[in-house]
Amino acid sequence: MRFPSDRLAALLLGRARAIGRSLSSRDGFVVLDGVAGGEFCAAAREAVGAVPQESLRPNRTLLLRPGATEADAFEKRNIREAEVSLDADVQQSSPLLAALAADTTLVTMLGVVAPALGPLGGQQGIKAQLSSGGGACFPMHHDAAGDTRRVTAIHYISERWEPGWGGELKLYPLLATPVVVEPKPDRLVLFRAGDLLHRVLPYCGGVTRVCYTNWLSAPAHRAARDAELEREEKRRPDEALEALLESP
Repeated sequence: MRFPSDRLAALLLGRARAIGRSLSSRDGFVVLDGVAGGEFCAAAREAVGAVPQESLRPNRTLLLRPGATEADAFEKRNIREAEVSLDADVQQSSPLLAALAADTTLVTMLGVVAPALGPLGGQQGIKAQLSSGGGACFPMHHDAAGDTRRVTAIHYISERWEPGWGGELKLYPLLATPVVVEPKPDRLVLFRAGDLLHRVLPYCGGVTRVCYTNWLSAPAHRAARDAELEREEKRRPDEALEALLESP
């Protein structure tokens, strides 16, 4: 089975104006339901569950303490992940996951409906995730810091989700009220990888929480140019202040 590209494309085109407007803002986000259908979600869930155990690794948070030269690694409990795009063993374990890694529907369609994001021709980075409960969570963070990733796309494919189980995605738009997004099955969430602060609330559900994240990147040359423009923008307020202080 392959990802139902036509279904996703139609859904994105049907909400093109709203999606383009939301993702043109650094704090914008998009929530889409029913993007792939129950049959695909069940097959993808089975494929993730069949990934070789040696390819499922604990998620770790890296913390660089003041004055330290190496980061400390803190393992998150009850969370295991598999690198779908980078691990050949994962792709060999399932034709569905291999096809998912090769599918470029989302990259292509976001170029149409959200041109403000700029070119997204870089490599996709897909990571599958299993959360077995017991308070599994992620602290507040940004997904990208100085790399080429531009968009985070999370597709929830759990068997079910019920209120009170936790595991919600909490978004923190700048100077706005935080938004809690429930991880309902077949729900897709899109936001800017390097701009929107977010976390995952503790999960204590009755079934394993399954999702995969697709990071969409800019081409390397475009990312380098954007980084230089961003550095230039950060310098401008300091230069303006210096000019004001030096003025008569």
